[in-house]
Amino acid sequence: MRFISPTIEGIEDFAAEEISRLGGKIERIEKGFVIYTGPDELFARINYFGKMVERVGIIIGEGEIKKESNLEKVIQCDTCEGKKINVKIEMKKAKFRKKELENEARKLGNGEVEIRLFLWLDGERVIGAIDTTGEGLHNRGYRVFKHPASLNPILAAAMLKISGWKNEFVDPFCGSGTILIEGYHQFKGIGNRFRKFPNWEKYREIRDMRNKEEPEILGVEKEKKYVEGAILNAKKAEAEVKIIEGDAQLLSKYYSGNYIITNPPFGLRMGNKKNVFTLYENFAKEMEENFEGSYLTMIIPHTKFENYFRIEEKREIKYGKLKSYIYKFKI
Repeated sequence: MRFISPTIEGIEDFAAEEISRLGGKIERIEKGFVIYTGPDELFARINYFGKMVERVGIIIGEGEIKKESNLEKVIQCDTCEGKKINVKIEMKKAKFRKKELENEARKLGNGEVEIRLFLWLDGERVIGAIDTTGEGLHNRGYRVFKHPASLNPILAAAMLKISGWKNEFVDPFCGSGTILIEGYHQFKGIGNRFRKFPNWEKYREIRDMRNKEEPEILGVEKEKKYVEGAILNAKKAEAEVKIIEGDAQLLSKYYSGNYIITNPPFGLRMGNKKNVFTLYENFAKEMEENFEGSYLTMIIPHTKFENYFRIEEKREIKYGKLKSYIYKFKI
């Protein structure tokens, strides 16, 4: 069976590595998604354990079309028979009329039970897939408190991988606790069971295979309401992490380890750019004075920190519509 999994642009190789580890055979990697093959039950395994992908689709057609009405010549959907088609379309460099494509896709079914179909178009090329995920996997199911600038958990998972952390780290701008929770789940081997997939019972035995050790994960956050919110999220996620109220500019008061992994304020929480850059300068000074030899992994939409530290890794990613960078620095 062939599958497609979209992901964040810039971490496709991480998604492919994860898919391979979970039993998929990579067919090819393209910008924004991975195509692979595997046994029928693979879609359930990746939906449950996949941290680097947004969803899992079963491919039912791939080819070129010249006009909207050619769609049914490429997309062969036996499963759609007797179903009502709910279609989502993503287009790059394609000149087709979206409404007409939606109408053509709906003709593949003729019933009342709903099935979701995804179409990806790039120029005249189209890939069609039956969705097996529903709500995107970035919605992990543990976020009961919503921060106004929450980090996508898929990006948090990528940052943790880049960082190279082993059993301890701190997030000095922890916000709603996403990096902390993803780190704990990564260390322990916890899947997306908070999404309540109907077949997660199949993987209950994984509990007995989890890492029995506990990591030392600390979150520092300046605003009390976000500290309280992050604690609520961590409790929902069953993540044993420590979250305290504190100032990232004084991080050495609370932490003396070697791994700092964070999503610093881009501006929303700071009010204006001047405040943001003052914070960055003070934070960089704290790093230089008290964390020499440590590693700082962060996501940021500009190159400001290249002036301060040695780059170990730099990765450009697409964060929504914003071009950003994930850095790993040696302090």
